Amino acid sequence: YNTDSMAIKNNHIHLTNKKVNKDDTEYFGVDGDPFSGFKWTLRMLQNYFIEEGIDWNLIWPRIEDAVRKTIILGYDTMQNDCLGLTSRYNCYKLLGFDIMLDENLKPWVLEVNTDPVLFADSVDTKLKSAMIAEMFNIVGF
Repeated sequence: YNTDSMAIKNNHIHLTNKKVNKDDTEYFGVDGDPFSGFKWTLRMLQNYFIEEGIDWNLIWPRIEDAVRKTIILGYDTMQNDCLGLTSRYNCYKLLGFDIMLDENLKPWVLEVNTDPVLFADSVDTKLKSAMIAEMFNIVGF
């Protein structure tokens, strides 16, 4: 991200969408710098914050709170989607949250993907494989 007015036309530094960034030469990081690439795990974000002197233990609960409140807003709709199902194993939802932190490190929910892409490409195979396994563990499979 860059606030320089001269960089306003560079979509690669303002948008995190994979389709926008797939042709960006810095997509996978620059010169081995793990913090310069497009895809970060939560651990990478946490490490970056620590390196920058930002208290992760202050930020993460704020992000969790934003996610919880967003789920509560959609709870009635999700509950209605499960009406009439004969098994509780058929009623779960994997959500993908896009969260932005502003200059004061306040989290803002930009988007909730109700049908996130689970296809794992070479960049996020490890991340998505672990997430899918955890999802099945949570729902009892």
